[in-house]
Amino acid sequence: MEAVTLDTNVFVNVKNEERPFFEHSKKLLDLIDDGKLKAIVPSLVIAEMCVGYLLHEDEEGMRAFVFHIAGSPHYRVVQVDLEVAVLGARIRAETGARLPDALIAASAVVGGAEALVTHDEEMKKVSKFVRVLTAEEALALLG
Repeated sequence: MEAVTLDTNVFVNVKNEERPFFEHSKKLLDLIDDGKLKAIVPSLVIAEMCVGYLLHEDEEGMRAFVFHIAGSPHYRVVQVDLEVAVLGARIRAETGARLPDALIAASAVVGGAEALVTHDEEMKKVSKFVRVLTAEEALALLG
């Protein structure tokens, strides 16, 4: 695998040290930071992460997160543009997935990701459009 799209919960697992997903999510992010894997990050994921930081009045944490993603050559942000919006609508209509999940899946497809990494069981609905894996499954495929 060369590139994966990351769902918000992968970042949240690491930020909040959420078990049982923390270890695998952390290893996956470390591989990305080390340049061994590319990550596609939907702009919607960045917005969701920023909401969490702002709700906890952590402006500094939010800025550090945004600067890390924006400043790393191993992360590529995919915007919700016309192509993503139309594909997201199709994914939503065909799968019944929530619109934010459909837009994240559409970002994965448009961004050329080989898989969408998430711990959200609801995301399995979009597997017709993009391969859905947990961080543990993605790590196993990477060897």
